[in-house]
Formats: sequence, C-alpha cells, structure tokens
Amino acid sequence: MPRQAQTRRRNASGKCSETARVQLRQALWSSYFHRFYGGRHKGYVSPVFAPITLDGALEMLQTMSNATPVNDRPRRDLVRRCVSQMLLCGHQPDLRFKDMLVDSALGVEVPSARKRAAPPVAVRRAAADDDEQMAQAKDRLVSWGEQEFDVPGALQRRTPSLEEQLGNAGPGQNVITLPTQIVHRGDAYTAEKEGYFRLALRDVETSLNPVNWHQLGAFFLRTERERPDPGPKSHRAPWQGVLAEDFAVDWNGFNTYVFRQKLKIDYIVAPDVVRADYSLMYEQDDQIELNEGFFDARPIQGAQGWIHSRMSKTVRFSSSILNLLAPAILAMYLDDKTAGFTYLIETRIGAPRSRRQRR
Repeated sequence: MPRQAQTRRRNASGKCSETARVQLRQALWSSYFHRFYGGRHKGYVSPVFAPITLDGALEMLQTMSNATPVNDRPRRDLVRRCVSQMLLCGHQPDLRFKDMLVDSALGVEVPSARKRAAPPVAVRRAAADDDEQMAQAKDRLVSWGEQEFDVPGALQRRTPSLEEQLGNAGPGQNVITLPTQIVHRGDAYTAEKEGYFRLALRDVETSLNPVNWHQLGAFFLRTERERPDPGPKSHRAPWQGVLAEDFAVDWNGFNTYVFRQKLKIDYIVAPDVVRADYSLMYEQDDQIELNEGFFDARPIQGAQGWIHSRMSKTVRFSSSILNLLAPAILAMYLDDKTAGFTYLIETRIGAPRSRRQRR
C-alpha cells in the first residue's frame, strides 16, 4: 500500500526538506517515464503511477532552483539528467526555463559535427540572444544525453568503452561511467551500471557500506542495521547482518509508494575489493518478490589512482504494472545512486574545485 513519506534524511545534495526530496523524486520519475514510454504509450499506465507532466516537472525544478534554504535546491547534474531526457523524448521547453537549461548545460561539450552553424550576419543581428542561448543549451544537453543514456542520435555515435575513455581522460576528469544496461532475465529485470573513478579504494569504503546508502540519492528514506545487533563502530569495518531499507517513489502529486524492506547483507572490505552483496528477506507489504544485487569497487591494474565500480540489481515486483515499469524504475534508481556516489566521494576527498558540482 502506498504511504506518504515523512522522514527527513541527509542525501548527496545535503540536508534538504522532505518537500524538496518529494518534488525531486516526482521530476525524476516524470523524465524517466517519458524517455522510456513517452507519448507512444498513452493509456499504458494507470493514473496511480502516471507522472506529472514534463512542463510541470520543469516548473517544479525551476522553483526548487530558486528555493530558500539553499540545500533545497537541486544539484546541477540532477537538473541536467532530467532536462536532457525531456529533450530526447521530443519535449521543447520554452524560454521561461532558459536560465535553468543554460546553467545545467555548463561544462558539457558538443561534438564538432553537432555544433550550430553561424547564421548569416543579417539573421544573426536580428536573432534574439535568448533564443540562441536556449538553442545552444539544448544542443549541449541532447548531445550529453545521447551518450549518458545510450540513446541513438542523429550521428549514431558509439558509446566509447571505459578503457577508451580512460585512455583519453584529462587531468581534471575524475569520473567515467557507461549507460545503465537493462536486461530481462526470466521473469525479472536486471540493471547494471559500471564506471571508473579517480580514487583510492579506501576513499569509497564508507560510501559503499549499506548503512550509508541513504546518502546516495533522493529515493532512500532509511538504511539502518537491524537491531539488536549494533554492528561495528567503524563504517569501514566489514559486517554481515540485516539492513532495514525504506525506498520511496513519488509517482505524481498525490501518490507515493514506500517499499519497506529487510535485506540480508554481506559487506566485505579487503585490500583488493570493497563489496556489498544483498538479497531480499521480505518486504513489509509484499510489494517486492525479488531484490538482489551487489555494489563493489576494485583497483584497476595498470591505472594507478583509479578504481572500477560496478552495480547490479535484479528486481521482480508482485504487481504486473510495476513489472512493466521496472526498466524505467531500475534505470532511475541506479543513475541516481551513481550520481550520489560520485558527488559524495568527490566532496569528501576534496576533488579539484573546477570539477565539483556547483551545489
């Protein structure tokens, strides 16, 4: 049964209000739903799971971007992830959202073949600066989204492998990731995500510990070791036991589902690997039948100062509608967890300021 979440937690964007977290979850679900299903599937999903409109999501993100306190403002990378997917599914934001689009596109390069040709002098003089800035921001966000989400674009560009991207990484590049992959296996979906991070293995021990997963995104409400076992005092220490995890999805302005799970955990810390394996013991309302996977990191041989991180998650819901929506839910979940992991470890180890997110 759906429940309205009231918990306040610290996530990767800082200690924000529950209202801001709910709004961010609504905007993310709207962008992922429309990229995966879009207008081609009108009537595909019941109103219970239907997202807010894309314009509604843009207005929500814009209001949040101007919010007080500052911690309620969404990070630039999260706005970029939402807006790029809206553009990829054909939505065209109007000039009301120009500043937000331009800001989210900062630092994103456009391939030379996609750069806009300079218009004739007479047209250039007559063109409004706002229109040109908006068009350039859209080009940048579409280019970024085609690679980030492996969406075929006009150039049909191949996504470079991690090894290729590592070979071309500049001194200021700290994170390299591949698009999330979704595979249907039997009667369940598996999502997989991997990337390279310019970090020492010890830098990620705390972040990979399941008790800290609530810091990795807006969807975790709670990740706590089950009592009476208090567990190790150090978050860097390995442990085995039970994790109580509450995970929320805000489908729209009136319906929230909270999945309250107990997970069996095996968290390993060793010189050559940090890894957390998990499997579902039960979900309080029997909404999930299968939930298992892992999150690990290992040093890369021959690439001093880099680690290879992988995530895998397999899910089967008890609801047939949720199983149909599972690809979008899983992609949203792993992308958000990776973004939170990236932001958290970069800010914790003091990554170069030029590469940090602005917020």
